[in-house]
Formats: sequence, C-alpha cells, structure tokens
Amino acid sequence: MIRIIIILLFLITTSIAKGQASIEMLSISVHEGDISSKDTLENLEWESLQGFDTMDSTIPVYWLKIRHKEFTNDSIKSGVLLLSNLFDHVESYNSPHSDSVIAITGKIVEYQERSIVRGINKNALPLNFNDTETLYIKLTCIRTEALLKRSLTDLEYISQKDFDEYFIRTHTFFVLFTGMEILIFLIFLFLIYIKPTKDNIYYAFMVIVSLSEIIIRNKVFDSIWGLSGPFLAKIEFCLVILMLYSFSAFIAHYLEIQKYSKFWYRIMAWPYILLGIPVYLYSDYPFLSDLNNFYFLMTIIGASVCLIKFRKQNPHRANVFLIAISPIVLNGILIIMAWKKIIPHNFWTLNSLFLTLLFRDVIFMTDLVWGFFQDKSLIAIKEIEVNQLQEEKKQLKKIEELKTTFFNNVSHELRTPLTLLLGPLESVLNKGKLNKETEQELKMSMKNGKYLLQLVNEILDLSKLDHGQLSIIKKKQDVIPILKGIIESFKKYAAENKQTIYITHSSAQIFIDTDRDMFEKMMINLVSNAIKYSKSTGEIHITVKEHKESVSITVIDSGIGIAPSDIEAIFKRYYQVDGKESVSGTGIGLAIVKEFIELHEGSVTVQSTIGKGSSFELNFPVISDSNQLDKHIIPYAVNHTESIDVNKSSILLVEDNLDMRQYLERHLTEYNLYQAANGHEALSLLKSIQKPDLIITDYMMPVMDGVEFIKKLKSDEDFLMIPLIFLTARTLQNDKIEVLHMGVDDYIIKPFDMTELKLRIDISLKNSLNQKKSMLSTIDKFSLSEMAQFKKELDTYIITNISNTKLSNIDLAYHFSISERSLIRKIKSATGQTPAAYIREIRLQSAKRKIEYNERASISEIAHELGMSNLPHFTQAFKKRFGKLPSEYFRKDD
Repeated sequence: MIRIIIILLFLITTSIAKGQASIEMLSISVHEGDISSKDTLENLEWESLQGFDTMDSTIPVYWLKIRHKEFTNDSIKSGVLLLSNLFDHVESYNSPHSDSVIAITGKIVEYQERSIVRGINKNALPLNFNDTETLYIKLTCIRTEALLKRSLTDLEYISQKDFDEYFIRTHTFFVLFTGMEILIFLIFLFLIYIKPTKDNIYYAFMVIVSLSEIIIRNKVFDSIWGLSGPFLAKIEFCLVILMLYSFSAFIAHYLEIQKYSKFWYRIMAWPYILLGIPVYLYSDYPFLSDLNNFYFLMTIIGASVCLIKFRKQNPHRANVFLIAISPIVLNGILIIMAWKKIIPHNFWTLNSLFLTLLFRDVIFMTDLVWGFFQDKSLIAIKEIEVNQLQEEKKQLKKIEELKTTFFNNVSHELRTPLTLLLGPLESVLNKGKLNKETEQELKMSMKNGKYLLQLVNEILDLSKLDHGQLSIIKKKQDVIPILKGIIESFKKYAAENKQTIYITHSSAQIFIDTDRDMFEKMMINLVSNAIKYSKSTGEIHITVKEHKESVSITVIDSGIGIAPSDIEAIFKRYYQVDGKESVSGTGIGLAIVKEFIELHEGSVTVQSTIGKGSSFELNFPVISDSNQLDKHIIPYAVNHTESIDVNKSSILLVEDNLDMRQYLERHLTEYNLYQAANGHEALSLLKSIQKPDLIITDYMMPVMDGVEFIKKLKSDEDFLMIPLIFLTARTLQNDKIEVLHMGVDDYIIKPFDMTELKLRIDISLKNSLNQKKSMLSTIDKFSLSEMAQFKKELDTYIITNISNTKLSNIDLAYHFSISERSLIRKIKSATGQTPAAYIREIRLQSAKRKIEYNERASISEIAHELGMSNLPHFTQAFKKRFGKLPSEYFRKDD
C-alpha cells in the first residue's frame, strides 16, 4: 500500500512538472563547460543563442557557436558531438574563411521511427576543426521545450579516435555480457530441471527477460524486425516491469517472506502489474524511461525494507542479498553523480550497470548452486541416517519379535505348570476332609498361585498392548451378573481382612458394549486394590449408574488415600506410591485399567482423600438398543447338573505334555478318552478308532501343531461335524481369532478351571447332539418334491459355475443361504454324496457327454472348460469313474 501511494505521488508530480516545462525553458542557457571531453573542455569556447525557427515561430531552436582555442593533440581536431535522441533536427555550419560558409544539414530519425529513448546519447554528429575555427550548430525539438532543455545537458564531444574505441569497447562488452547472461540462464534451467523451486524459476525468468530488454534497448534486431521506436519502447517497458516483478517474486521466495508476512509477500510483486498496465496504455513513450528508473528504485527500496524486516529469520540469505544488491545501489549513486557532472561520464559509468547486474546474477547463482549441492549432500546424509534408522528399526523390531516370542513361550511354559499346580490344589480343597492347618497351607498355596497367574497375565497384556497385538472384541453385556461373580470370588479374601463388599445398581440389568475379558480384568484390578489398601473392618462399595450418554462403575474404598501429587502418576506403568502405609505391588494393574478403558473409548477418574479412602470411576459410552442381550453370547452360569447324559461320549485329547494328559485323564473319567501327543499322531489314530464325539487339542506341539492339525481335519468331510475345543496357553487375541475362523467351537486358555472345562465340554456335546437331531428332523420333513426341487437348483447352479476351478462348499452354502454344515446334510440327503463328490460327478458326466458327441475340442480343453485344470487328475478320475481313459472314447468314436 505504501509503495502504491508513492507511485501515485510520483505520477502526479511528473504531470505537474510536464505542464510547467515551457516556463522553465525561458531561462535556459548553455555556459562554458557544459560540453566536455577530456582535454577539450579547456580548448573549446561555447556560446549559445536562444531563439525560434524563422519558418515556424512556435518551434523552439537552439544555436551553438563553437570555437577552438588550441588543440594540444591533432587527433581530436576531428571529433564527434554526441546528441540526445530527443532532438528532431540538427544543422551544422562552419566558416573556413570569413567570406564563405559551408553548411552540413542532417535530420535525426523521425519521432515515429526513433529507437528507444534512454538517458544516454544515441546520435553522433561529426565535427572537423582542421579548416575552421568556428562551428555553428542548430538544434531543433518540434515536440516540447522541456525535452530540448533536457537534451542540452546531455551534449558531449569526444575525438573520433575515442569514439571509435568507445564503440568497439561497448559492443565487445555487450557481447561478453550477453554471453555470460545466457550461460547463467542455462545454469538456472539445469537447476530447474533438477530442483524446480520457485526461487530458481523466478530468477531464470528474470535473467531471460533482462537479457531481452538489453538486446532491444541496444537495437540488435531493429533492422530485422523493422519495428517503430514507440512500439519498441513499450515492449521494453513491459520487459522492465516483468523483470522487476520476477526479481521481487524471487526475493520474496528467496527470503521466505511468505512464512512470516503474507502482506509483504503480496506487496513485493503485484504493484508492478497493477500500475504497469495503465501506464503502458496512456503514457507517452519518452516518459517510460523515467518510470523504468523509478520502478527500479522502488524495487531496491522494497527489497531493502524486506531485508531489514526479515533478516533475523534467514540471516544467510539476507547477507547474500545484501552482497548482491549493494553494488547496484552504489552504481546508481555513481550514475547520478556522472549526470550531474560531479565525476566524468565515460565508458565505465555508462556500462557499470551491466557489471553490477552480472555481479548480482553470479552471486545469486553461486548461492543457489551451492545450496543445491548442500541440499543434495544433506539429503544423502539424511538418506544414510534414514537407512541407519530403518536398519535399527528392523533390529529393534526383530528384538521386539524375539521378546514377544519369548513372552509367549514363557507364558506357555508357565501356564501349563500353573494349571497342574492350581488344578490338583483345587481338587484337594473341594474334597474337604483336611485338618485345619493343612487346609490353611493349601489355601495359601492356592492364593499365591492365583496371584502368580495374575502377574503373568498382566505382563503378557502389557506386552501385547505394546505390540498392537491386543485387539478388542466388544459385545453387549449385562454387567450386573459379571460384577456379582467378581464380588463372589473376592468374598473369602475380603473376609480374611474383616472387610465387606457391597454393590448397588440403578437397574436390574445394565448393558454396556465391552470386551468381557478386559472388563473382568479391569474390575478385578480395582476391587483387588480396594481390598488391599482398605483398612481392616473397612467397606468397599461398587456402584453402577446409568446416565444419558454413559454408564459409570465406581469402586470406593475406605483405605489410606492417595496424595494429590500422586494421582496423575498412579496410572503410569510400574509406578508405586511411596509411604509407610503403602502396600507393595508391581505398578501394573492401574496402567492396564487405564489402557483397557481407553480401548473402550471410555475414561477413568480418581478422587481421593488422605486417610479416608479413594474412589475410581470407570465411564463406558452408552450403546443403542441395549434392551436385549446379544444372541451370540453363551450363558455363563449353566448348571452342570442339567448337562445331557452322554453315555460315555468319546473325546480325542491332543496334548504334548504327558502330565497334562494324565491330569485330564483323571478328571474326565466320564468320557472315553483317546490320547495323542501331536497332530500327526491324532490323524493316524482317527483312522483306527471310531469317530470321536469331541476333539480337544493344544496349540503348540512338536511335529504338527494344533492349527495344522485342524486344517488337515477340516479338509476331510468325514470330520467336519466333530466339535473342536482349543486348550492352550497362548493368549494372543490374533491366535484366538485365527482358530475361531477355522471353525473351532471354543478356545480355553491355560490355566483353566476344571469345572469350567467340563461345563464347556458338555455345552459343545449338547450343541452337536442338537444339530444331529435337527438334521434327522430335517430329513424326515424333507418331502420328495422339495428334495427334487433342491436337487434341480443344485444341478443348475453347479452347471452354470462348472468352469470355476475353486467352486466349493462355501459358494454353495452362500447361494442357498444356509450354513456349510446344513448344506452338507442337505446334499447328502438329496444325492447320497458329499458336495465335493457330487460336483466331481457332474463334471465327469459333462466331460463324457462332450466326448461322446465328438465335439471338436481336445481333452485338455474339455477338462479346462469343466473346471478341472489338472489334466492328470482329470484323466485318473475319468478312468476311475468310467473304466476308460478319455482318449479311448475318442478312438472308439473314430
């Protein structure tokens, strides 16, 4: 805005000055010394006669009378008077004798044809003092007296020799300058190709525009183009505007002004475009020269202001800018001094601007090129660092994987012995008939064994959280019975400390969307801490409330309390509160509570008073449609006495640990138990025994693990209907999800409760028996018409998709919208074959028909068309079904 105001003031001032020029003309006179060149200053006498042309009194003219005193050098007797382009006519007269006058009349190029007006002289008038002492020169300017006034101050006389040398030096310098600028432009093009940044683009644009402007100014192509002076003047003005615009844009990006001030970023460039257009359209072309100079001055001032304002933000580039621009500013001062005749106006003052521009371009180019290679080296260093970091990351990941594997293996090794420790202890305690002392010791062992199991579980949970291996599977749960079950398990523990646990809830049923396993662990940690930190004979209250957008569960104890400074830290891993009354622990439980509740998108808050107790509140987000229990949830509290009479159902137990097999054998005496040490032994055993009613398998086993065993089992249709239970020490959620996707009915983690295991076995056997009854019932109700309709639809679907090599039970089940097991039962009822066998039969029958009809196709083409891409397998199946090879059918038909 400031720069726009300054430019407007400049335009107004120039207009006023232009209107007053004729008044100032009246006082013009040329004194001795106005025209000077080396030693001619003291050897020439000048007289001026002001007047008007006799032919047209309105046209101002100026007469110069030149006499020489004494030339010290004969070579300057023949010289050149340099005249401004602003003159229209010039006439020269000499008088070698008093009685004769020789006239030399010349006409300077007309206004319409004149080259670009600059502040320097462009036309030369030859003068010869060999035969005369006095020369008369008539100067005419038909346009304005103001231009004549300015032109008189630009007169200069030099010798012919100096003029020739000046001409040669100027053109040689111009060629060198042009070549250097082209080289710099090519370097910037290379930089743009490699690194197309805005500062490189703007500077390359400025260099090529500057070069174009200088070429036009020096009339390199005037004779070729044949363009008029005013038109070229306006072209030069546009190029100057573009040059200054690109320079300002370059400075804005070079100093990164946009990061610090959008105002200064905009004002650095746009005024040139906005003001350049009206000036271009309405200004007379001699005026454009002054305007170019003014724009150039304003660019330097604007750039300098930005330099001062933003130097601290980018000191290196600010210093480079200062070094590059300072010579241009100093050169401007020197040129003004030369115009004012303070210093000689010679070749160097006329061409110093080219030198400073070249110096500026070299400085900026050097810095940008240096910056490019520096950036390249930094990128190379960063790439090395990134590669090192990636390698370190890989190593750390490998270490973490090894650590995770170690934890998993340790958990497996710990859980199995813990099962064998806690199981027999539980059995002995349940039998009773123990003296008081033995019973107390066994209870202590049982208590510490469960505590050890809890620690193992917590450490593994933290490990899984760190590695992102702990996924959350939320289901709609009624929290009231879960909480009551947890309270029941802690009653004995609380009774030992003479403590009482109470639960209050706002409704008989309160549902939340939660992962049951995580929910139980959170509540067990909070209740355990409440008992641990409460005083003897204290009370623990659990409150469950429904709110509009959440469900809150609060555990309140009457314990020692927590200091305000410790409240934020208690949820950090391994943090323990210092103090005499604090109870020892691992510092893991509350960290797990916080991370688990965050996985539920909930929150935990604490309120505590030293000496009075603490309250921990868990907030779970409310769920919609919470009136009904999830249909997929199996009731947890099933009465074992209601289990069906299985009459010695058979179970195949696949377990590599001998002690575990013997332990289960002792406790599962109501079943016929077959045993195998790994999956390979189990597959061999299944071939020699009657098909079992249930299979229980471990996960990690030698030779063939549980997953591979299940895959083999599921590939045989004879064993698809057998219910499967995984009994393993692996706690990873991904492992559990993997085997459940494979069709496993239940997943039980070691150590386990024997009562729970028996309950789950009974539920699985009961579900399997119900499915068998449902199948028999379906077959009984399946009428002949319905069976025929089903078989027709089945045949149509198989024939339509017969070319699909991957056509499977799943595709058929999806098509008929039934489960895979129901599909198998239905196809067996309708065809007497398994789905795979029936699909194979249809394919073989279709192949036989195609061969019999002698279709023009090879055997391999027929097999591929019918979805049997394995030719040897097709040939073998065909021969087994029809007793002949397909090729024999061809020969027979021939």
